[in-house]
Amino acid sequence: MSVSSRKRYRLHEVLQLLEDTDNECLQSAKISIFPPITSGADTDEDSGDENEVCGDPNSLNRNQLLAEATMKLRRPNGTDVIGMEESDGAEDTAEEDNAENNTQDTADDIVEQGPQHKRTKKQVPYKPSWVKSDFKEAVRKEKFPWTIPPPKVENHLSPVSLFELFITPEIMHRICNESKEYAAQKGHDNFDLDITSLKLFLSILLISGYAPLPRRPMYWETAGDVHNSMVSAAMSRNKFSSIMSNIHFANNNELDMTDRFAKVRPFIHSNNAACLANFQPEQIISIDKSMIPYYGKHGAKQYIHGKPIKFGYKMWVAANRLGYVINFYPYQGAGTTDKDLGLGGSVVVNLTKDLPKRDGNFFHIVFENLFTIPRLLRLLADRGMAATGTLRSNRTEGAPLKNIKAMDKLPRGSHDVALDQKTNVCLVRWHDSKVVTVTSTYAGVAPLCKAKKYLSAQKKRIDVDQPSVIQLYNYEMGGVDHLDQILACYMIQHRSKK
Repeated sequence: MSVSSRKRYRLHEVLQLLEDTDNECLQSAKISIFPPITSGADTDEDSGDENEVCGDPNSLNRNQLLAEATMKLRRPNGTDVIGMEESDGAEDTAEEDNAENNTQDTADDIVEQGPQHKRTKKQVPYKPSWVKSDFKEAVRKEKFPWTIPPPKVENHLSPVSLFELFITPEIMHRICNESKEYAAQKGHDNFDLDITSLKLFLSILLISGYAPLPRRPMYWETAGDVHNSMVSAAMSRNKFSSIMSNIHFANNNELDMTDRFAKVRPFIHSNNAACLANFQPEQIISIDKSMIPYYGKHGAKQYIHGKPIKFGYKMWVAANRLGYVINFYPYQGAGTTDKDLGLGGSVVVNLTKDLPKRDGNFFHIVFENLFTIPRLLRLLADRGMAATGTLRSNRTEGAPLKNIKAMDKLPRGSHDVALDQKTNVCLVRWHDSKVVTVTSTYAGVAPLCKAKKYLSAQKKRIDVDQPSVIQLYNYEMGGVDHLDQILACYMIQHRSKK
């Protein structure tokens, strides 16, 4: 296929698709990047190293990320996909055929991903035993009982006491020591910081979240429309600026250079330990991504198109239904993932590995299609955790579900179901405004529920059939979104790279 006949995209769109693509669905990828149209004669300086095979995509500049590019993907069965968009029907057809193509590809045809390694004996892939049957509720009650009583809220703790449960005296003491060490390295021998001053400093930052001003020094101005007596009485402007410029969380001489968040890693570990220690177990845990806004230069900064916060640090977060953070860690790049589980599966495993282990404590983990693969559900079930998530149509492992195009022609509320008899992984495909696929080891179709849906053609609401697993997912998936909503109300206004 000629290059001119392929659909062109921006390079950052191609890289995002490859990052979100499951490794088991991709054998290789060939990316062609088109040079910009320039006037005048080209020189040798316009070209890079011809012997260079690959580079770090996180180090590409803006012009490179916005360059036009085409992509050719090759699946493990030997079929090629040109461009970024695939029809659902084609995906389902490829899944149902399950044809294996062992033809060797030439170097001119594709470019293999990653370095060449010595071939080892491949493990026999798992083959589900699909039947057209619904999930049995008795299986859920037997495998995932929930015996822990509802959490008890301690109302006697003051806001300051609650704050110190998470920003502990130990981490504040470390911040004071590391900040003084950092100031001494810069020659500021007169700098001093104790826990009392650090608490006042953090308080001023928190005040900026619900009493925002355009510039930080305005909190100390005497003008009646901006003066804040609480801030000016707590700390002088010069002392606040001194702490802001010297605050540190780790020793610069002992940083792990492979960790892009090494300077704040002690703070992250301390927060995670406190979140887990104060977590009152609830059965439902949702996993999703959350963005911390940041517009400066940093290798881990992400751009997510179409999101309220487009630039910033991406955090993988596990939270309960009301938005309490149980565990989190920052995203540093696709190279930090488990190849067998892919990016999404690795995130879920990392966020759930430290959950408290107790008798009868079987958590129900809910996540979106970025994380969901049937292999992950089987792994979580082996660890005593149920799971539910929306599923991309190319990850159904050959389940005998109706084709998406065929489902799209059926009335709203139509559904289809398939069950793996070996592992009780249930797949439900449902037609709403569009066709959606959900997989679960916790629920299936029965009992059917009713959902109110608006018909634009008839301009009225109607009741449509809704499988139980769909209602369960809609109710339980939203803890991280609720967290983002809460954070947005009191987001600290005056931030630095630190």
